Amino acid sequence: VLTSHHLPYRVIPGVGSLSAATTGTGFLLTRREISRGFTVITPWLAEGARNSIKASVRERLSLVFYMAVSKTREIVDQLLEEGRSKDECAAMIYGAGTSQQNILTGTLDTLDDLVRNCNTQLPGLLLVRDIVREDYKYVVSQSALQNRRILITSSEELLQNGCKAVLKYGG
Repeated sequence: VLTSHHLPYRVIPGVGSLSAATTGTGFLLTRREISRGFTVITPWLAEGARNSIKASVRERLSLVFYMAVSKTREIVDQLLEEGRSKDECAAMIYGAGTSQQNILTGTLDTLDDLVRNCNTQLPGLLLVRDIVREDYKYVVSQSALQNRRILITSSEELLQNGCKAVLKYGG
């Protein structure tokens, strides 16, 4: 719309779901002695046809699958058919970077059951390999105002200090 009216603008990128799902959880895509790289793949074409995720392309790298929630079983089956271990670490991160973020961790053998039993409509990213070991996950501490929106009604002189206090306690 802005372009059609010849109005100047600039797009400022935000934090993408991949960054939020990895950096914000402790599941770093590169970790010394564990993984020196990663692969990001959409396993399905627009028409729903399966796209190749051949082992030779990704055999030694961590895997990240966008749009994988409804296809978890099929992705896991293909990984197992290609020789991945059923005990390999896997995680589904729903609502990455939001106050509703939910992380399911397991193995290739257990993750599909966890996903099917998770009652959410949030989008999820599937991560596979040792980068998603449970002991790497950040523990988010609970705070008094965790995930609460606070309306501050005060004078201009007190507003800045009020905002700092709300942020300090997780609001």
